[in-house]
Amino acid sequence: IATVIASVITQQVTGQSFFTWQLKRLGITVRGGNEIGSLRNIKVAGVTDATYETVEPDTPIPEVRVRLQQAPWGELFVVDGSGRLAATITFAADVARRPAALQAHDDLETAIQKFGASGEAHVAVVDGYDSMRMLGVAHEHEVMLAYRRAIEQARAEERGEA
Repeated sequence: IATVIASVITQQVTGQSFFTWQLKRLGITVRGGNEIGSLRNIKVAGVTDATYETVEPDTPIPEVRVRLQQAPWGELFVVDGSGRLAATITFAADVARRPAALQAHDDLETAIQKFGASGEAHVAVVDGYDSMRMLGVAHEHEVMLAYRRAIEQARAEERGEA
């Protein structure tokens, strides 16, 4: 709830998401022709981390608490026996909520929009919104790094350095 409120306040005060503001501070503008092209050419699958912690929907609360404390990102993904993503549990909220998710074939433009809209730092990557079969996790910092590398590469190509 606090994240959502902070995201709304940031959006209202600055006219952009916190994530977009961070990119702007790094000198990266999301609204550029070549830059948007670079974002669309990189797929989420390329920045997906296959290391994540899951629990099943019927996992007892005491076990969820222990697993949550041990989770590397302070986040558990509720995944059923067939691998279908059902919810996300974070250390701060200690309750499940509807998960933010990206599809592996989504591009970085979509990922940046999803991070900005959800306020999440780690978003589940699924094979499709119909199946919601979990494949991994996209981390906001990895998406930012991939975007920055793509922009640097595009600028180097424009200068004839690549």
